[in-house]
Amino acid sequence: MLDRFEFIFVLLFCFEKEIVSVDQKQIARIYHSDGRAYKKFKLDVHFDQLIYCINEDEFIAWSRWAREVHVLSSDLETLSTSTCDYNIGDLAYNETNSDVSTCGRGYVSVC
Repeated sequence: MLDRFEFIFVLLFCFEKEIVSVDQKQIARIYHSDGRAYKKFKLDVHFDQLIYCINEDEFIAWSRWAREVHVLSSDLETLSTSTCDYNIGDLAYNETNSDVSTCGRGYVSVC
């Protein structure tokens, strides 16, 4: 019987030509671009959003309406965690100048 996963998200990691998925149990799965499974492991931080910062070769992870932002290596290992003064509604990465912008109710921040 085929296992069924409740994915939080699936992300195409263009730089490495891999596909990254994370399920509700915070299990990350990395696949080759042709769909073959490559790695599977439990993440040490909880999040429901993930973006790739191509200039830094790092990921930024966060949960909507929470305060923590995590910087992850290209292997999805936690490098650092920061806590914002407000709940983050969304986060964006500008690859032209490597800025990260966050916003929440009544707040906007550019780092």
